[in-house]
Amino acid sequence: MMAQKTADWPSFQRFSLIRTILQTSLACLLAFQFCQVQVAAQENPPAATVPPAEAKAPAERPVDHLIYIPYERLSDVIDRFKSKVVLSYAEYLELMKRAEQATQEGPASVAVMTSANYQAAVSGETATITATFQCQSLVPKWGRIPISLGDAAVGEVSAADGKKVILQGNSDGNYTLLFPEAGDYTITLKLLKKITQSPSGPALELTVPTTGVTTFELTVPKSSQKVTISPRHIQSPVAEPAAEGQTKIAVSLGAVEKIVANWVPDMSDRPEMELLTNVTNNLEITIADGLIHTQAKLAYRVLRGELQSLQIVVAPEDRILDLTSSSRLQGWTVAKEENRQVITVNFLSPVLDQCTIDLHTERSLPEGPLALAGVSEDGKVSGIHSLDVTREQGQLQLQTGEELMMIVNEQSGLVRSDLGEQNASKTAYRYFSRNFSFIVQVKPVEPIVDVQQDTVFAFREQRIDVSCYLNYRVTKAGIFQLPVQLPDQFELLGVSSPAMSEYQYDSASKKLNVLLKERTQGDIAVVVRGRVPLSVDAGDTGEASLENLPQLIPQNVRQDEGRLIAATIEAIELIANEEQIKNAQAIPTDGIPHQIPDAQIRAVWQYQTRPVTIPVRLLRRPTRLISQTASSIQVQPAGIRVSANIDFVVQFAGIDTFRIAVQKSVSDRTEIEIANNNSVPIQQQSKAPLDENSPWMIWTIQTQRPVTGRQQFRITYEIPYSASLNTVDKQDAVQPPLSLLLPYPLGGLQKGEEQLPLSRSTGEVVVQNDPALSVGVQGSGEGLEPIDVRELTLLARDGHQAYRYASPRFEDPILLNLAISRYEVAQVISTVVARSLCEFVVGKSADISIRSQMVIRTSQRQRLMIQLPESAQPMVVQIDGETRQLQRGDASQTPGWTNYVVNVSRSKDSSENFVLLLQYLMQSNPISTSTMRGGLLLPVPRLLNAPGSQAVVQETRCIVWIPKGYVPVSARSPYERWGVGPSGTPFDRLTPDTHRVGDQQQWLTSSAPVTTFPTEGDAYVFTAIGAAEDLQLTYWNRKGVTVLMTLLLVGIAFVLMKTTWSNRILVGIVTATVLAVVLQYSPEIVGQSLVCARYGLLALAGIWIVQGALQCRDTCYAGYSNLVELTRKESPPVSESPEDAVEESSSEKTGDEQ
Repeated sequence: MMAQKTADWPSFQRFSLIRTILQTSLACLLAFQFCQVQVAAQENPPAATVPPAEAKAPAERPVDHLIYIPYERLSDVIDRFKSKVVLSYAEYLELMKRAEQATQEGPASVAVMTSANYQAAVSGETATITATFQCQSLVPKWGRIPISLGDAAVGEVSAADGKKVILQGNSDGNYTLLFPEAGDYTITLKLLKKITQSPSGPALELTVPTTGVTTFELTVPKSSQKVTISPRHIQSPVAEPAAEGQTKIAVSLGAVEKIVANWVPDMSDRPEMELLTNVTNNLEITIADGLIHTQAKLAYRVLRGELQSLQIVVAPEDRILDLTSSSRLQGWTVAKEENRQVITVNFLSPVLDQCTIDLHTERSLPEGPLALAGVSEDGKVSGIHSLDVTREQGQLQLQTGEELMMIVNEQSGLVRSDLGEQNASKTAYRYFSRNFSFIVQVKPVEPIVDVQQDTVFAFREQRIDVSCYLNYRVTKAGIFQLPVQLPDQFELLGVSSPAMSEYQYDSASKKLNVLLKERTQGDIAVVVRGRVPLSVDAGDTGEASLENLPQLIPQNVRQDEGRLIAATIEAIELIANEEQIKNAQAIPTDGIPHQIPDAQIRAVWQYQTRPVTIPVRLLRRPTRLISQTASSIQVQPAGIRVSANIDFVVQFAGIDTFRIAVQKSVSDRTEIEIANNNSVPIQQQSKAPLDENSPWMIWTIQTQRPVTGRQQFRITYEIPYSASLNTVDKQDAVQPPLSLLLPYPLGGLQKGEEQLPLSRSTGEVVVQNDPALSVGVQGSGEGLEPIDVRELTLLARDGHQAYRYASPRFEDPILLNLAISRYEVAQVISTVVARSLCEFVVGKSADISIRSQMVIRTSQRQRLMIQLPESAQPMVVQIDGETRQLQRGDASQTPGWTNYVVNVSRSKDSSENFVLLLQYLMQSNPISTSTMRGGLLLPVPRLLNAPGSQAVVQETRCIVWIPKGYVPVSARSPYERWGVGPSGTPFDRLTPDTHRVGDQQQWLTSSAPVTTFPTEGDAYVFTAIGAAEDLQLTYWNRKGVTVLMTLLLVGIAFVLMKTTWSNRILVGIVTATVLAVVLQYSPEIVGQSLVCARYGLLALAGIWIVQGALQCRDTCYAGYSNLVELTRKESPPVSESPEDAVEESSSEKTGDEQ
């Protein structure tokens, strides 16, 4: 029996092991199949299952409406909204939960104090207060009430009914009551407060928290005491009568923050005392608009006694405007005396502590010195002061209008004080007795005007242009006008200023008055322009002198400083006599911001005081002439074109006549014009031969006005070829050598027809030839040297041959000999297609939709010839988005094709690309649904040249739309899958190119086509370098091939089950080797085969895994049986039945065989 039980337990273990292996294999099989389906399947994945949220009552939250959106359409739905947020449903439920919790707001206050009762007992210099608070906490945990007790000391905190409460100290006198739970609380605080002493008696000042109901009870340890409690209150009966020798009072105060209690003996017990008061006088005096406004704020403080009435003295000249008081008045009267006015103020009830009197007076502003405040020795009153008081002190604040200034003539008994930045416009003094003296004098503010000017003198041949830049700075007060004295013989041209309204000018007195728009203070910029004539003999003798520069002098200014800037044209030289210059100093000319047309700054003087004397002398410089010649010889098929730019540089003095020598043989075809708009226009030009035997023709050019600086002329003429070069019968033609004399600048003419030679002359020559011509160049002349075209500075660095020369002599001019030959030019292709993109939509019907776009560069300006299949039905034809008509052309020589003609007239240049769009339908073999494979022949539109040959196509791409379930496996050369090179893996070719269709349009052109082109299925992109007549594809029915390969692999799995594992591994190696070889030639076929065979491979692996697990079980069982047999032989013999012996023998045989 023990042996039987031992044998059964390993059998159970083996069964558990086999079951675990089978479960693991099945789970791996399902996971691998699910991953393969997700990679290869084209269907949309199912929407994720969202766990339902916890249900809530309808009153708590609205019902959620779930909208299920297909995954592939998710981006279209999101893009419709400008603002969007994408989050999971679990996060959305969490946010909703937080929002609902946030909206459950509690009451505004977490705890309140409903009433407060204070019982105070005075004992010596301190008072003991028992405060009882009735509070209610409204929150479950830790309600809080902030309270303020001032400087009272807290001795004890307790709560009724055994409840707990915490008193938290925050800062000086501030506490917080903390309640651990909700409910009603009665809190008792023991406080200790010091009694303050004052002339009116002892006082108790208590700071308390604000409550709706406040009661206060005070016990004073003296009898017959008069107790005063503020603020206003209602006296209530005391709970217990006062004991003997005590005074007790109880009041109801309401909501207050402070309780003040004073007690004194009854009036009958207090002795009569003399009135003792002092006053603080705050005087504010404002002087403006011809008046003196005085406002006094007298703060009276009663130190002893009662104040029934008071007296105030005012200056006799003041008018009393108003009098107010903080205490109720019975009335006030004014009594005028010789040196003062006495105001008597009667109160309705006596004042015991303090009161404030506000008094406002005014008077006219007199001329001369005046006393603003104080009482003189003879008793004359100035300002506002108190009378019959113990002491008067205060502050005096003065403020004047912007147009006035104050000068202090006498000051005694006053101390200057500071009011801070906020009252910077006021002047403040302090005094401690009214017997002080303060005498001032008020005058209108006079403006302070400073000016800084730059005067620019531009010396020309007949005049001096004067520009004066005046920068005024006005302080203290504003002004309305700016007077300026102009120099003699000054001709005013204009005045400009942003603040100017107009200006007045007196030509006789040479006075200029600039009127401003309003009273102006600050910076004012004024520009005055004019001119002064020079002496007549300056142009004849060449010299002129000035005793002083013509200066503009601003009037009524405190400080006048600036710079005098002298500039001259190149024809004039400025000389200053430094010894005779007064009140000015020469400074460097660097950093001067002013620019003068046609003139340069020669000298600058700086001055800081007037008068300024600067005598100058002017000298006329002789004219200097320089030229540069840039000649370009263009050898063209029709003739030779010569273009020469002659650039004259006129220095110092201007001229208006120029002379240029041109070859006589081309003089009739010569054109002379200015080279740019900066040159002076030509007034007239004439030509005359130098002599009969000279090869030169002299051109005389006169400009509209004298020229100083650069003057550029362009000379152009053409030389035709002889008849021999234009011959077309010969293969090549030769032109006899030509000799060219380059244009030669001679100089100019001054007044009196005096010739002005050139000081220096340089030039450059470049020979440019047409590609159809061969040119030989040989040059001669003084100073001529050949150079590389990259060394050119005056001409473009492009050409056949270049020369440079300097200072040539007229007797030895620059001569170029040209030998020209013409060659036959080979024809070039007229039309080139840079990029071509064709889209084919193939379905299960015979109709195919085709859209073709081509980027074309062609020399054709009228029409292009296009070949389409015979079954094509054109729908849309566009050139750069513009619709055109497609017309039938001549009969096609290619069978199956039809010629069409499209109009390509356009505004673009022939060297620019344009886009041709063709959209049409055609008939072709449909996709086969009955077979597992098939082929497609997709013809590509052809573009023809004028002779009828096909145009050159640089690159072609085709997008083929095939129904889902069908996949292309191969394309005939020269086409191949786009984006997948030979180094790619088979899995790179498994997915369609639908998501990359937009990249193809960007590759063709940046703009999208405006036509509508419907598509369906999956897109596959193919590319070819160069032109291809048609695209031939082989496709598979993926479902049919998948079923076939699955059945085939399952059959192979069962057939190989009877063989050994070594045979299976050998078959696998051979199959992998064959696939690797085929992968080098047809990677698409290998990739698609693996995708279609995925189910069969999974089934084959599952079958072999199950078989291996069963074999492993049998092997393990046989080994265990052998171990049991060995154990049985070593153990004592045990009786056994014949049936058991037979079973053991059979199991041993089976184990041996395995």
